[in-house]
Amino acid sequence: MEYTKGEWEAKGSRVVIPKKDGFIPTIYFPTFVVAQCSTYCGPDYKEPDYKEAEANAQLISATPDMYEALKDAQYWFAEAEAYIPLHSATLSAINKALAKAEDKEE
Repeated sequence: MEYTKGEWEAKGSRVVIPKKDGFIPTIYFPTFVVAQCSTYCGPDYKEPDYKEAEANAQLISATPDMYEALKDAQYWFAEAEAYIPLHSATLSAINKALAKAEDKEE
């Protein structure tokens, strides 16, 4: 799967990569922005919850690490399943999550 490589960091409500090959920083964009999280004010236009946007950015910044860890877990759970079929529900959940991430859901 191809995704933006680099060390993703949460900076407020943004997910950034401080140093990305080929990226030329500017005064407006000193870092490469992977994602910008915002809050939805809704039809009643209540005060936005910036803490929620920052929490979402923090979670998104961990995505590459979680993806790679899940790929490793998938391999090892599949290996163990061949000998001791105790983890089929866990392996199924891992497969489902990875299929979603890789846009291969059925």
